[in-house]
Amino acid sequence: MRSLSIGGKQVEAIERARDGTACAYSAYHSTKGIPASARGHREELSIAMRVLGSGYLTTCLQIKYYRQDDQSHCEWGARLHCIELDCTSVEGRLVTVDRETYRKLGIES
Repeated sequence: MRSLSIGGKQVEAIERARDGTACAYSAYHSTKGIPASARGHREELSIAMRVLGSGYLTTCLQIKYYRQDDQSHCEWGARLHCIELDCTSVEGRLVTVDRETYRKLGIES
C-alpha cells in the first residue's frame, strides 16, 4: 500500500501479513476532538487507499460520533475492530471491492 487516508487525513498503514493473494494492514483513526453528531444524523467517514500496482480504492462508512462524556453508548455499542475488503484489480488501474466484512471485537457482521 502506498498511502491510506481516513476522513481525509493521511494515516500510517502498517503491514501485518502478506501471501500470494492477500495482504493485511493496520491503522489507527482517532475521534478525539471530533464534535458529536446531531441527533438522528449519521456521518460518512471516507477511507481511501493507493494500492501498489493496482490503483486507487475508496470506500465509506456510515458512523455516529457521541459526546466524550456519553458513556451509555459505550456500554451497549461495540468498537469496530477490522474491515476486510476482498478486491480485484482491473488492468492495474482500478480496484473493485467484491465483498466487505466488518468485525467488532469478536462479532462478525
